[in-house]
Order: sequence, then structure tokens, then C-alpha cells
Amino acid sequence: MIAMVKNIPAKYFTHLPDKTGLKTFNLKEDIWYGTISHYDTSAIAFLINLITDTTNTGIVNSCTKEKYKIGDIAVLLINDIEPIPYATVTSSQWCVFSSCSVLPDGFIRHVAMNRQKFKAIYEKYYYSDLRQDFVRSAKQKK
Repeated sequence: MIAMVKNIPAKYFTHLPDKTGLKTFNLKEDIWYGTISHYDTSAIAFLINLITDTTNTGIVNSCTKEKYKIGDIAVLLINDIEPIPYATVTSSQWCVFSSCSVLPDGFIRHVAMNRQKFKAIYEKYYYSDLRQDFVRSAKQKK
């Protein structure tokens, strides 16, 4: 189903003042990204398995001019369903956010260079008590 995604949310193109003409999220044109994200946290376990998929999509990362991989789209979906605590998951500092999107600067590149490792550490985090604590904390703040 993720291979059918043709557009991603415009928030991943924040560096462009005028987003017209870009292949950005438009529910009328492409329902797949929204459909997958509406499965909510039940989709995350499925998406984790796709992080290592390096099949090109037709969606171009406007910052790098490279096509997103299916694994990249899986990471974007995971982050939209339940924000990834970048520093906690990667044990790295991610305090500089990109001018290209709502993700930390270089995060997609970091995932792309370490797909197997990122999948393993995110999966460990996903099933951990630490994640449950983050989820409980987030719900209490609402």
C-alpha cells in the first residue's frame, strides 16, 4: 500500500515559500498517505518493517533532489502518526531543525545511511516501556 503513495504532506517542503506545482499532499489526488496514517498506531509495526526498503518512489525530496525511498515514506508516516523522539531513539543530538521540513536537519539522510540500524533501534524503542511512558505523558498534556 505504501508504494501507492504519490504525495506527501506539504510540511515536508517548508523551505519553499510557494508550494504550487509541487507534488505535495492533496487528499483529492492521493488518499493513500492519509489512509495509512489513519490506521494510527496499529500501522506502526507494519511501517517499521518497511524502513529498510530502498525502492524508489516517484516523490522527489525537493532539498536533495533525490527520490524518496519507500523506507523514507515509512519514517515520515511513523513520525506523523506518533512523533519520533529523535534524540531518545538515536542517542544523538538533533536540536537543529531543517529549513527543508519539520524533521531535524539531516535526519532522513541519517536514516538512509543506517537503515538496518535505525530500524532495529526504533523497533526496540517502539516495544519498550520508555515509549509507553512517552505516550502516557503526551496524552496527559492534551
